[in-house]
This record gives sequence, C-alpha cells and structure tokens, in this order.
Amino acid sequence: MYIRHHHGRWLLSAEHVFQELCQHHCPIAHVAAEFPQLCEAETEALSKLLGTHVQRLATIAHGDGVCTTSIPQAQTNNGKVRA
Repeated sequence: MYIRHHHGRWLLSAEHVFQELCQHHCPIAHVAAEFPQLCEAETEALSKLLGTHVQRLATIAHGDGVCTTSIPQAQTNNGKVRA
C-alpha cells in the first residue's frame, strides 16, 4: 500500500512502516559516480542523525533517476506509528 507524501512515500506493512526519502537533484552526482564513498557517507550520516538504520535503495550516481533511502519508523505497542 502506498500513500503519497510530499518528498517521499509511506510504505506500510502489517508490522513495519517505512518512509522513503527521495532526492531528485544531487549536486554531487557526477563526482559520486566516480567516488561512491560519498553516497555511503551520506547514508551513514542520515542514519546517525535519525538514530536508526537506513537503507539506500537507489542513487543517481549509479544511474537511477533519483536517490532513494528507506527509513523505518518505530511503532508503539498499540500499533500506532511513532515519528
């Protein structure tokens, strides 16, 4: 099930809720194509900033149309999403 959200979309399952962060205009895509460590460092920085594991699904540097990162969201005991 997809619910559109401004700069991403919510991905819902029975147990987990994920948000996708979609970046359409990467200012360093041409450099990151040669040095993918830049994308890895950005993913690690997002993870540290948000305090949760994030997963890079696609990058412009690897030829994808947008950079996409999956960010899980915690749920409370009653099944509601905790932001």
